[in-house]
This record gives sequence, structure tokens and C-alpha cells, in this order.
Amino acid sequence: MPRAAQLTLEQPLFTGGRATAGIARARADMAAAEAGGEAVQGQVVTAVVQAYGDMLAADEVLRLYRALAAQMTEIERQARERFRAGETPSTDVAQAASRAAEARADLARAEGMQVSARARYRNLTGLEPVDLQPIPPNPPLPASLEDAMATALGASPALRRAQADVEAAEAGARAARGERRPTVSAFVEAGSVRDQFFPDYRADSATVGIRGRWTLFSGGLASGRIAETAADVRAALARLRAARMGLEEQVLSAWQDIHTADLVAQASDEQSAAAGQALTSVRHEVRVGLKPQIDLLNAEREATAAAAAAAQARTARIVAAYRLRVLIGSA
Repeated sequence: MPRAAQLTLEQPLFTGGRATAGIARARADMAAAEAGGEAVQGQVVTAVVQAYGDMLAADEVLRLYRALAAQMTEIERQARERFRAGETPSTDVAQAASRAAEARADLARAEGMQVSARARYRNLTGLEPVDLQPIPPNPPLPASLEDAMATALGASPALRRAQADVEAAEAGARAARGERRPTVSAFVEAGSVRDQFFPDYRADSATVGIRGRWTLFSGGLASGRIAETAADVRAALARLRAARMGLEEQVLSAWQDIHTADLVAQASDEQSAAAGQALTSVRHEVRVGLKPQIDLLNAEREATAAAAAAAQARTARIVAAYRLRVLIGSA
């Protein structure tokens, strides 16, 4: 039976810049994808830190309000006994009962907060909240706002992604302009033919040469593609400028949040300590009759609220620190 075979090899020599532009665009897309992955990773880190801190704060708040509810219940019981003995008016009983009910409501809210915080932590990490350690000090941070800004402008995943998008758009524009240029390639073609009716017949051929192509008229397709990619470049540059301005604003805000959170945490700890000391004094004064019972109820509530606020302030402090680290690309 007749047989025929043909082999063609072609190597581009000049593509008008389309090949190099395609490679550059692929690399830029890879860089954008990597930066996007780092940005998502940073968001996850911040979310986990927030969830961990919320969980610790919820546990502490629950402990505080359990103690407050128990204390208010005991104060109510003592008020009822003194009322039955004729030592106090019914007003003290009503006030104690009101604060006891308020403490039970706060306890219910604290229990709900703990359930939600633990569920959030499990959802993010897949781990059970056991053997929890206290919130650590802040991670290493830039020494100044200027250092933080400089680090962010050089390493921020969001900014690097926007820059990679610009490079990809510019590579696409170069490829579009290259469509107007000719292409040149070297080729080798080899063929072999055999015929069953003529056993001695052979038709072998080999050709080596250079081939060129040039599209002289594309009906506006090339011009439209060039205009489209030029618009893509302008849009990418606009997104880069917006990303830079947004990053500067976010870094400034995060830097201020860190210092604010530190001051709030310190003030909350001082307030909690002062409220605890005041509670101890009020207990003694109520016991000896120097102050009415309502002062003790208020002191108990204020001390518990101050301690709860201090626990939540510690979470805000660590979250603010990690938020800045994510923004500057150091998470």
C-alpha cells in the first residue's frame, strides 16, 4: 500500500515582540497571584488573632459575670433576711432584686458571646479551644510611622499585586502593538512517499528556508486591540494609584490604632484596679453602715464592667498590631 510521511519544524525568529510580551504577561500574572495569596493569608492571620482574642475576652467576661451574678444573688438574699428582721426597708430588697436580675441578663449575654467566639475560632482554625494561653505582647513593629510607611510601600501584598497588574497590562499592550509587525521564522520540511505499484519509486524531499508573514489589513481588528489594551493600562495605573493612596491611609490609621489601643488597654487596666479597690472599700463601709446598700450594688457592677473592658482592650491591642503587620507585608 502507498505510504506518505511529512515532517515540518518551525522556529520563530522575530514575532514583533509578541512572544516576549506574552512571557512578561505570564510572569506578571504569576506575581499578581502570589501577592494575592499573601494578602489572603494576611487576612486569615488577622481573623485568627481576632478570634483568639475574642475567645479569651469572652471567657474572662463570662467568669466575671458569673461571679457578679452569684454576688448579686447573695446580696439579694441578705437584703431579704434583713428586711424580714426589720433591719432594712423594702427598697433595699427591690434594688438588690433588680441588680440580681440585671446580672443574670449580663451573664446570659456573656454565655452567648463565649459560644459565638469559640465557634468562630473553630471555623477559622479547625481546632478545639483548649489550653488557651494569655494574649502575648505586641509582635515586632516598625520603630516609627515613617518606617512603617516605607516598609508598606515596598512589601505590601496589595500594592505588589496592583503593580503586577500594571505590568501585565503593559505586556498585553506591547503584544497588541506587535500584531502590526511582521513575523519571521525558520522552517525545515521533510517528506517521504512510497508507492506499492512501483516498488522502486521514491519521492523524498527536504526544504530549509525562512518564512515571513505580515498582515497588511485587518479591518480595524489590530487598531481596536491596541486601543483596548491601552485602556487596560490606564485602568491598571489608576488602580495602582488608588491602592497606594488607600495603603497610606490604612497604614496611618493602623499606626494610630496601635497607640490608641495601647493607651486604652493601659487605662482600662488602671480603671479595673481602681474599681476593685473601691469595691473593697465600699464593702467595708456598707458592712459598718457608713454607706447604703445601693452603693455596694453600683460598686460591684462598675468593678465587673471595668474588668470586662480591660479584657476586651487587650484583644483590641493585639489585633491592631497584627493588622499593621499585614498591611506592611510582615505578617
